[in-house]
Amino acid sequence: MRCRHLTRDDLEAVHAAFLAAFADYAVAQQPTRAALQAMLRRRGIAWERSVGVESERGFAAVMAVGVDAWQGAPTAYDIFTGVRPESRGQGLAGEMLRFALPGLRARGVRRFVLEVLEGNASALAAYRRVGFAVTRDLECFTLPRATVAAAATTGVEVSPIDEPDWAALRRFGSWAPTWQNDCAALERADRTHRRVLGARVDGALQGYGVVFVDSGDVPQLAVAPAARRRGVGRALVSALAALSETDALRILNVELAARGELEFWRALGASETVRQHEMKLSL
Repeated sequence: MRCRHLTRDDLEAVHAAFLAAFADYAVAQQPTRAALQAMLRRRGIAWERSVGVESERGFAAVMAVGVDAWQGAPTAYDIFTGVRPESRGQGLAGEMLRFALPGLRARGVRRFVLEVLEGNASALAAYRRVGFAVTRDLECFTLPRATVAAAATTGVEVSPIDEPDWAALRRFGSWAPTWQNDCAALERADRTHRRVLGARVDGALQGYGVVFVDSGDVPQLAVAPAARRRGVGRALVSALAALSETDALRILNVELAARGELEFWRALGASETVRQHEMKLSL
């Protein structure tokens, strides 16, 4: 087996490797090829910097890498690292990382970030061995649409934002979204399924939310500090849920330090699914 960089022509083989690698994952992940392609696009895949380990059966392991500016610096992101069950225990994840790093450094990338499930002790230990350190903890939720009552909050008007000014919207937030929820990721994503809603009080924008209607994913939701606890957030979530084509909304990677937002989702009836660590390696 040998490592090599990937190309766009490898999508079918990457999809096959992903399905095999994540068939027994703690969180079910068996996307269609189109869904995987959409995820890779949103997360900014750099095919020429991504790595696969070739074997007689196709890819024994794959590391898909995104590259972009993030939080003010050139950054690489581990979209996913997957190893087929029969190829585990051979150090392939570490081998792919070592293969990828020289090219990333040559491109000017100065840090590598990823998320790992809190309960994945072996992966967490492996990342720490090569120099990754935890930067923050993240909570994930699911919120059944049936539990989100239609909000008729007096004085709150919710309407679409067709051309979002992300810089202006992010001023409502109290913490920085993770890579796949960042504004750059939302711009990279296919807009066919993306909806952005704004909440206005007395004509002034006081909050916004984003949903991908095909998956129920809510990557961003924020309310101006002065307008919180006035039903603005609930009105937004109700409107987002009404647009979703799924049975539940998915809220991934809420910063654990954002206690107010965590309590907001819990108060709405959201259930915690998994907790993750965001980790960073300086290059």
